[in-house]
Amino acid sequence: MPRMVINPIALWKTLWNMLILLLILFMGITVPYRIPFEDKTSEEWLQLDIVFDFVFIVDLIFNLLTAYEDENGELIVKKSKIAMNYLKGWFLLDLMSSVPITLIQNYTGGSGLENVKLLKLSRLPRLYRLLRLVKLTKLYKQNSFLDRLF
Repeated sequence: MPRMVINPIALWKTLWNMLILLLILFMGITVPYRIPFEDKTSEEWLQLDIVFDFVFIVDLIFNLLTAYEDENGELIVKKSKIAMNYLKGWFLLDLMSSVPITLIQNYTGGSGLENVKLLKLSRLPRLYRLLRLVKLTKLYKQNSFLDRLF
């Protein structure tokens, strides 16, 4: 592997993807509950949201550096090709779902009662992360370690 290129089948990358999968599933359960029922976010949820946003931003960077297999099954390790492939594919969705909404809300003071509905709607892009399950499923099908694990 060239320097600063991530092997997609490395054990640590597989474990990282499993962490992302668990976070997506957790958010897929909690965000739809929190949107209609939570008017004011607790300090614990704010901190957890900030940690999750950071993890998803790191994942976006990892995806930008992760080698991939082309249609012929050849592992592409050239950084420019990896970046172009990611930018043409999942980048926009990953970027939209990784915007640190919690930090933006905290620093802009968007917690007034007149903005409650708007703040609730601002959490919806986090549900885009559920679409990443499709991508993770595809990655897991290619990984023999997970085949043996399951």
